[in-house]
Amino acid sequence: MAKIHDMGGLRNFGAIPVEENEPVFHTGWEARVFATNLAISPHLGGNVDRFRHLIESIPPPEYLNSSYYERWLASVMEACVETGLLSEQELHAINRGDVPEAGPVRTDPIPAALIGDFLIGGKVSPRDFEGTAEFAVGDRVRTRRLQKEGHTRMVGYAQGCDGQVIEDNGNQVLPDDHAMQRGATMQRLYTVRFAATELWGPESNANDSVCIDLWESYLQHVE
Repeated sequence: MAKIHDMGGLRNFGAIPVEENEPVFHTGWEARVFATNLAISPHLGGNVDRFRHLIESIPPPEYLNSSYYERWLASVMEACVETGLLSEQELHAINRGDVPEAGPVRTDPIPAALIGDFLIGGKVSPRDFEGTAEFAVGDRVRTRRLQKEGHTRMVGYAQGCDGQVIEDNGNQVLPDDHAMQRGATMQRLYTVRFAATELWGPESNANDSVCIDLWESYLQHVE
């Protein structure tokens, strides 16, 4: 089901502002939100798909009126409630502007090796090519129109469009299941190239294209 975050191709949202020499963080609190997210991520399960789903679940008016790191903060707070690091009452108090007297939460220390992974940008997931791939490089495919609750990496503007598989990336965790805490379902991931005219219409530049990484269940053969 389409959500407010899936804004690709939508009109009437104005031009994207480009800030020259934009800093990494505009204010100190943005840096603290970023650091806090890294620090507590292992205690929240390290589930980036769940993190994204919680951002996508922010009510549309609040989402549109929030900055990037305000959305991050909202997701972190909801995740803290889900895992018991905060209570619902404490979250409601914080949202009212009251800072409750929160007691210490007993958690295991983060392994030193994991801290190192964070500092170098994480680890690259190995490619697992076991099993039979439904599609091969060069195949023409059509994206499915996915109308469902929850999280998906199938962007709205590319649904129902024809493209060509240009790379088989092996089996990767399916975000749709992972975000809903249904475990790490492994599924084939492909890079698919779409002509700009297929996505945006005949007025687009015929020489342009967009490449999107898509899981196998998002795709079907072109008949």
